[in-house]
Amino acid sequence: NAHFDGGLNALGLGTVAPAAKLDVLSTTEQLRLSYDGSEYATFTVDNAGGLHVTGSNSMTFTGTRHMDLGIGSGRDFRFNWGGNERITMMADGTVQPLMGINQTAPKANLHIKNYDDNWESGLLLEHDNATTGWNFHPNRAQGELLIGYNADTSAALASQGATSVMCLESGGNIGIGTTGPSYSLDVYKADADGTPAINISDGVTYLRSYISDAAYVQSDDALYMWTRGTGQYTMLRAEDGYVKIQASDEIYLSPSDTNLVSFDSGGMNLSGAVQLVNG
Repeated sequence: NAHFDGGLNALGLGTVAPAAKLDVLSTTEQLRLSYDGSEYATFTVDNAGGLHVTGSNSMTFTGTRHMDLGIGSGRDFRFNWGGNERITMMADGTVQPLMGINQTAPKANLHIKNYDDNWESGLLLEHDNATTGWNFHPNRAQGELLIGYNADTSAALASQGATSVMCLESGGNIGIGTTGPSYSLDVYKADADGTPAINISDGVTYLRSYISDAAYVQSDDALYMWTRGTGQYTMLRAEDGYVKIQASDEIYLSPSDTNLVSFDSGGMNLSGAVQLVNG
């Protein structure tokens, strides 16, 4: 029934005591806005006071200046897709609400839960003017965090992927160029061509390591090997076509625990058979 209250200048549908200019009382959809009978949107309030807005097609909210979606303090803000909760802003008594993506009970300011164990379901950061970017993939099967370069972010979702560049293992190992690192720092460089794989530098002096036909350690100065806490060292320097070995104490040449040749401030000492061969 329709009731118009002239004193309040209000219209009631289903009620004789309208509390607003338009007051609709019903247990089913209270308001339907229709375009041609087949395309429409409905507004329904449930028995708990919740508002449900349903569109027969897409829904667009447009503001010429800005649009505010507000909710009371201590309440959750939830976005559902396909009947499942996908984005949640949950109030837990903290100053800022917690936001979850594919996570209904977020435990951090931003809590993302993958829907699968692959590159597509992780986090993608795309470059501003190119279809390339970086993927972050928590590999559940191996307990790793993989960081990979995505060369084509425009590819179909099922074809998305990335080339792993860095791997962080739950046990603390870090892999560069390799997954499943076996050491605290495990560096792999395919098709080694003599280009340094590791470079440690203060901007002036450097220490580099690389692999070509053999394993190399390179420096622009002498290499020192120290015994921590003792002040003892060995210095190795290559200059003017020869190798110079210098130590803080003695130098021993030995194929085993028995010293055959030793050098100290007093000279060279021989304790076994030594053969010098020229050529």
